[in-house]
Amino acid sequence: MKRILLIVALLVLTVPLLASALGPQIEELSVDSRQPAPVYSTNALEADKMYLLEASGTYTFGSGGRIADAEWYREPTWKEGRWDKTRSDWDPYGVLDLLVDPDQGGAINPDWGDFNPDHVYTMCYQGQGRPVSFVISDWWHTGNTMMGDNYGSLDVKIFELGCVEAWLPPIVNADFELQDGTTLPIKFRLCEPGDFSADILVTIVTPESGSIQLTPTYDADENHYIVVFHTRNYDLTEGNYEVIVTRGGCELDSYPFYLAPKASRGNSGRK
Repeated sequence: MKRILLIVALLVLTVPLLASALGPQIEELSVDSRQPAPVYSTNALEADKMYLLEASGTYTFGSGGRIADAEWYREPTWKEGRWDKTRSDWDPYGVLDLLVDPDQGGAINPDWGDFNPDHVYTMCYQGQGRPVSFVISDWWHTGNTMMGDNYGSLDVKIFELGCVEAWLPPIVNADFELQDGTTLPIKFRLCEPGDFSADILVTIVTPESGSIQLTPTYDADENHYIVVFHTRNYDLTEGNYEVIVTRGGCELDSYPFYLAPKASRGNSGRK
């Protein structure tokens, strides 16, 4: 039940594996604003893993000091501090945006988020079992690009967030039922060993679309994470719930369960 959150140059820079709170950095790319050819990562991004793409920097386009980053742009005649979001009504693929996988039968034009004065943006990306690619869209898809008057590049860093390798007992069956008033130990193992609990969040989504956020701890001996959900601490209603594990703001996996009234038969599979 993974949700893909989507979800986002000619020079490719390979760097040593760097440790980060976002996960290990596996690669860094430079996307040239003058080049219509997509830039590919050297590494194939594994299909069962989630990655974080970090885009940064600015480039100039046109003439007279017009500036853009991965999502926002500025005209030199505007008052100080004004930046506007690149306009999708100009072009469905986005003009001036940093596109992801432009050569895979339909480019991903991510919403890189609110304006950041440091010009650093991130997006979650589900690996596709192949390299990921990038290009700056200056009317790119038309084949009649206007990149010749651009200058500069955007940097893209790729961080590996991993995946949930397994959910552990008592969550083992697809129709798991929890009785209200009881305690549920939520245990799971990531596909990479190590303590990343500072970056991981467990969210329980309620039937009313509310959420309860819990921070897990890491059991080094068992190489798994655990967070204890005390249902008696919350005013809960009967219905379908979901446990979601995120890292760096990106969903790694989710698991559903049903919360039954206190008079029900306890924790088990539903019949």
